[in-house]
Amino acid sequence: MGGNASPFIADLFLAWQEFCFMEKLCKSKNEADLELAKKLSNNSRYLDDIAVLNYLGFGTIYKSIYHPSQILEGSEFGYHYDHFLDLNIQIVNGKFILGIYHKVDDFDFEVISFPFPSSNIHSQVGYNSFYSQLVRYYRLCNNLTDFVIRVKMLKNKLVSRGYEVNLLRNRFLRFCTFYHAPYKYGRTDVALWDMTEDEVFGGSCMVDDREAVAALTRPCSILLKDLYPKKHKDISVPPPVSPISNSTQSQNSSLLPIPIPLVNPQNHCYLNSILQVFFRFKDMAFHDISINSNSEGQLVKSIKDSLLNGSEAKMAHLKNSLSNYNSFFDGIVQRDAYECFQLLREILHGGTRRSILGSDSDQAEDDEFIVSTSKSLFSFLFKKTLTCLKCELSSVFYIQASEINIYPSNLQGLLALINEAMESTLQKGCNCSNRNTKHSELLEFEGLPNILCIIVNRYTFNSSGRKNEAFISIERNFTINEQVFDHLATVYHHGATTSSGHYTTKISYADAAYICDDHCVSLTDVISREKSKSCYILFYSRRN
Repeated sequence: MGGNASPFIADLFLAWQEFCFMEKLCKSKNEADLELAKKLSNNSRYLDDIAVLNYLGFGTIYKSIYHPSQILEGSEFGYHYDHFLDLNIQIVNGKFILGIYHKVDDFDFEVISFPFPSSNIHSQVGYNSFYSQLVRYYRLCNNLTDFVIRVKMLKNKLVSRGYEVNLLRNRFLRFCTFYHAPYKYGRTDVALWDMTEDEVFGGSCMVDDREAVAALTRPCSILLKDLYPKKHKDISVPPPVSPISNSTQSQNSSLLPIPIPLVNPQNHCYLNSILQVFFRFKDMAFHDISINSNSEGQLVKSIKDSLLNGSEAKMAHLKNSLSNYNSFFDGIVQRDAYECFQLLREILHGGTRRSILGSDSDQAEDDEFIVSTSKSLFSFLFKKTLTCLKCELSSVFYIQASEINIYPSNLQGLLALINEAMESTLQKGCNCSNRNTKHSELLEFEGLPNILCIIVNRYTFNSSGRKNEAFISIERNFTINEQVFDHLATVYHHGATTSSGHYTTKISYADAAYICDDHCVSLTDVISREKSKSCYILFYSRRN
């Protein structure tokens, strides 16, 4: 460490280890080894940064490639989005979308870069820097959106420094003469510059305007299906399949019910993500269901028919019906996915509620005597024990709940975080004192739900409102009170604030899983323990 040749020696050592491992695979007559060698041949490494393409098991096999002292830390942005060096890489509608990743963009403070024209540095240096960055953007960005956004950001920064916009424009037009940006991005040089003046990329729910990317991107020469035609399946239009239960041990993932691609014309990702969750447990929720004739019952019937039918047209009609019922579902502005789930759960409750005391369920006011499909799926009972730490007097309460809230920290697993959330302290009055005293609060599961909903609280209510991006280890299954819970679905929130960003969903079966990103639905492998910094809502079903 510390020598001028250290990076080159380290790179040579890593390359030698990789060569030895690949040579061993290629000389093997085992078909699985040859297939693995083919997958790993798409990896790219620069010193100690590795980009792994289309292979989720690298986090396991790397120990067989590198020395035990070399620890590989995985990046957990998701299966369709990541950073590699100064590249921002996405997969949208089967295409690689390449843009610029600059880590200072994530900072909440200004980073001083590029010289000021009023300084002792000649102003020509700033204009030349602008030109050189244009060349860099042109070489890296394979889509119009990322290119224009980067040029606009740089132009605005330089103009704010005091550079003349006309001279920057001349540099840009000169750049377009020597580099074929108009041909690459399908716009004239003047039109490209004008796009940096106008707000032409607004209206998407994604921070980096995924909607605009999909609409304006030129076709990429590299497609996922071309890399591994035997493995990759284009499932944008799902074929009719027979649904199977979670307990069925299918040997062929093509037999699994395929999620329905859902369009996102405005800001529908919060609704799309929750509808995919309902798709996962549709067989549990709508099997032998009794539906009321009220307005909620009509919506429940529409949800059931749309999910079981598997038609994109049916789902579009359902979303329109939900919008007419409550403007929360209209997708005009970005909404919270958890709030969306709560509203759909209330609709399911209202559309299936009945009283165990008689047929007039609408007349029953005591929730104790009301049953519904929503309650049978999600409701459970907490036993709450409050103990005064001064006099040790305890009080016991029973609380009806539909979800449990956890707080991420230190790469802990879900079960550990649940156990942490069950214990806390608070100040309240006690007979032993005229003042509030400190009490311990202990929650215990008195009854377990059929579907356990876990909310990951990543935001605090202080003035900063910063997102807690601690990684969480998501187990495929865990045990509570001797009951095994299996993973059903995870809703991810990608973004910095609650009022922005994008939602995606992963739904799991016994042998496979799907990533649902609005209209893009892709098959992926099942991971026994996933690390995630963006998971928001998790669903687990009680086995049997």
